[in-house]
Amino acid sequence: MPLGGDTPVKRRAGKRDEDVALRRRSILDAAVLCFGEHGYHGTSLRDVASRAQVSLGGLVHHYPEKAALLEAVLDRRDERRADVYAWDVVDGLTFLRNVLAVAEDDLTDRAQVAMNAVLTAEASAADHPAHEYIARRYRKLRSGIERALQDLAERGLLRDPSVPVGVQASRLLAASDGSLLQWLHEPGAVDHVAALRAHIDSYLTTAL
Repeated sequence: MPLGGDTPVKRRAGKRDEDVALRRRSILDAAVLCFGEHGYHGTSLRDVASRAQVSLGGLVHHYPEKAALLEAVLDRRDERRADVYAWDVVDGLTFLRNVLAVAEDDLTDRAQVAMNAVLTAEASAADHPAHEYIARRYRKLRSGIERALQDLAERGLLRDPSVPVGVQASRLLAASDGSLLQWLHEPGAVDHVAALRAHIDSYLTTAL
């Protein structure tokens, strides 16, 4: 049947599309490794291109500057988390279970954890390109945990409701980050998920 003027033409994804997607994935994987080992400032586009085994021109074709590459790496991380975990749940216990699920997922990608640790430290400087991203991430996490703890307090499931939920949320994040850093240094000696579960359980009057 002939196509009318208003009929959208759908192009099938071909081998070229697959090759482009594979090349971009390879570049982003290489960037995660480089940023994790040398930080944002210590990494050049040439370093990433060499790690990804592509030409510098090929990399710049997809990511014309280092800030764009960093943004793509962070966006990919957020997209994956959004696909797997529901952070907008109201039920406090479900939210905290999601926190533990993320902790388990973290342990499957050491390179990503290493990059996050380095960027979080670097991005304390206000002029770092990831500064606002990291700050926004912590605000979102604190807000979600506070909402979860408030729900539990209203249901009589929070062990010490006299402590402000904001304080408890910051303390939980600090415990999570600290445990994950210890795991990063010595994976065989630290059970990050068990440590975080025990810490969360100390907040509750019921089993998570």
